[in-house]
Amino acid sequence: MCMISAGLTKDFGVLGADSAMHNISNGETTFETGKLSFVRGKYLMAFIGTNLYFSRIDFNRFDLEFKQVSLYLSDYLKGIKEDVEKELALEIKDKDDRKPHFCLYLLGTHNNKPMLAQFNSFRDFEARYLWSENGVKFSNIVYGDNTEKNDVFKASVSHMEELSKKYENPSPGIVGEILTRGIYKKADLEEKIGDKKKYAGGVVNCGVVFNNGAIRPLSGLEVIYGR
Repeated sequence: MCMISAGLTKDFGVLGADSAMHNISNGETTFETGKLSFVRGKYLMAFIGTNLYFSRIDFNRFDLEFKQVSLYLSDYLKGIKEDVEKELALEIKDKDDRKPHFCLYLLGTHNNKPMLAQFNSFRDFEARYLWSENGVKFSNIVYGDNTEKNDVFKASVSHMEELSKKYENPSPGIVGEILTRGIYKKADLEEKIGDKKKYAGGVVNCGVVFNNGAIRPLSGLEVIYGR
């Protein structure tokens, strides 16, 4: 699995994504595919999993407010899941690789607070929200019933939480650095389990959303949709 992560304070939220992409049809992993997007001038978005999920998405919906976009994404992802499964079944011989595991993060503002909406195929794409009233809150990814994978994700978040204790009021750049270190921690740990291959890593891109809705890159936004 690749890696995306977010850190939120009451004043800003930072979203980070590595540039690894695993092609389950040929078993190859590359490390030059950016997954952090600036959408319609209002949101940051990142994902892990097959990009087939974006085949019918309506990016005009991202002109709506945060909760409305979240509801749209939840309904859209649930609705397209069966078609994605069918498409993967045509491309991939190994039945275990046909499951379209997918996780999407949307970072924006709601009621003048930075807020993250998380959509995970293992939770039937129900929107789960993360925000902070005090200190830095870090996101965590659930990977079904795979204990080894879940332990790696949890260890990565624990590493970020430990690093954040050094700073009383971390800046967006510091939170971006912590996310980067956490993502690389996950990549290192993942090489020690399962088939012992590197599935996460490459360049990490980060962006920040402030509580007034302003957005700016911290290292690079790979894709821009709309204005």
